[in-house]
Amino acid sequence: MSKIITNQEKESFFKVSLKQFDEWKEKPEELKNPIDRLVIFINFFNQFENRLRVFYWTTIFSEQFLYPTLQGELISLNKEDYKSIIRYPYPPNAPQHITLGAMNNFLHHKEIIKTDQFEDARDIIDLREELNQKYFFEQNLLHDENINDVIKSFIFYNKMLKRKKFIKNKMSPKFENIILQTTSSLVEECLLSNNEDIKLLNERFDNLPIEVSDSVFQQLKFFDYLYEIMGISEMTPLYEITKKLKYNSNTC
Repeated sequence: MSKIITNQEKESFFKVSLKQFDEWKEKPEELKNPIDRLVIFINFFNQFENRLRVFYWTTIFSEQFLYPTLQGELISLNKEDYKSIIRYPYPPNAPQHITLGAMNNFLHHKEIIKTDQFEDARDIIDLREELNQKYFFEQNLLHDENINDVIKSFIFYNKMLKRKKFIKNKMSPKFENIILQTTSSLVEECLLSNNEDIKLLNERFDNLPIEVSDSVFQQLKFFDYLYEIMGISEMTPLYEITKKLKYNSNTC
């Protein structure tokens, strides 16, 4: 089995690949080697394939969908098999008979992805199969626009996967504790600070990850309810401080 790379390494590899492709596009057309174009396409296709595979199996597990065995029986995915597949979403960890096309079809059928995204991915998968059969004889099959298309589909599935992981994390007690601790820390520091220090706290809020800052803002909105039931007036330091934080988080 190949070495397992981290998500951070995958992100870095994509950025490097994108930079190399940008440099390639600046070349005059007569200097672009067709073999180099094929290598660039396959590089991005492999990254797209990884995101589609991981997103498919993550969706199967998190939504408790059934998937077909080689014999056509529909079964559920248990946690241990899911962990194994996610670590390496290819055979032998993942079933070989479930193709990329089948994964894409399933996600569209279940209305996880829209028709436009489904068709984009379908066309890319079909082109990859066609290149396998014909590229040696028909090198004009592949163009820079096809590489742009596979990059677009990679970005789409990568975002969908991050969104699904975020929703899963957001439901966990660990994530809730992070939000509560971050919010209470900001409020406590504000109570002990002067007006100049509020600027520093605003900067701190700006640097929070987006999923944390959004949830912290929702926590701050809850103070409105607390003001009402506890009779906290607008003249108190606590009200002024949370109002400032709310204003900052709402505009950042």
